[in-house]
Amino acid sequence: MILSDRPSPNFGVGAQALALLHLLSEREPTFAASNPEGGYLLQVRTGLWYGEGIELRFRKDPDQSQFLALTIVEDPATTRLAVDHWTLDMDAFDEPCLTYDQKLKGYAESYKFPYGAFAPAIAYIETILQHFYEHHQK
Repeated sequence: MILSDRPSPNFGVGAQALALLHLLSEREPTFAASNPEGGYLLQVRTGLWYGEGIELRFRKDPDQSQFLALTIVEDPATTRLAVDHWTLDMDAFDEPCLTYDQKLKGYAESYKFPYGAFAPAIAYIETILQHFYEHHQK
């Protein structure tokens, strides 16, 4: 049996991208307002990014039309992490869809981190999140 014929337990996402996602999941969004029902007033969704990485989508609440999309991709050739982000408007019930040109632009403008540089990547992502949270209205 050839190993590549087996289903991948990580859906093709690199180990560093998965590790960064895990580390982010352990962080508290201290910039976000507390939710009276517990937790924070911050909605987060995760998904696969074209089978190459992870996409995170953030909104202050489910009714907000504008959201922050953030992608984490590990370049298999260099093992560097690439983090990109942008804001999009969408209806609360629609899923975002990016064109091929938007995807290529994102890769070209993404911020790159060397192998194992989780602390600076987390600081960068938290800065992006805080800026979005503080400057984008419902």
